[in-house]
Amino acid sequence: MVYLDYASTTPVDMRVLDAMIPYFRESYGNPSSVHRLGQKAEAAIEEAPTLPGSLLEAMQESESSDLLRRCLGDHVFESFLTSKRIEWERYRSHITDYELNRYLPIL
Repeated sequence: MVYLDYASTTPVDMRVLDAMIPYFRESYGNPSSVHRLGQKAEAAIEEAPTLPGSLLEAMQESESSDLLRRCLGDHVFESFLTSKRIEWERYRSHITDYELNRYLPIL
């Protein structure tokens, strides 16, 4: 059974726990430090895969994901991407309070 309503009590996936154990036990240094433990922690961060940095990058990753398409099914997958494209266009065309305050007086 897949339970999708964990709220703030989501259990840690065992694959994540297994990947993190070395950093809890051996390489637990502050990655901003100059000592060996810190350098090991910083190297691990540099080698770790990164998440998309923006909605646009996440959309591009999603569009090329066969796993996501298989999990959602073609119809839901395409609907999801369509809604994210609309969200991206709305975000891109949104004028912030900062922009109004900064540039409107110039006009």
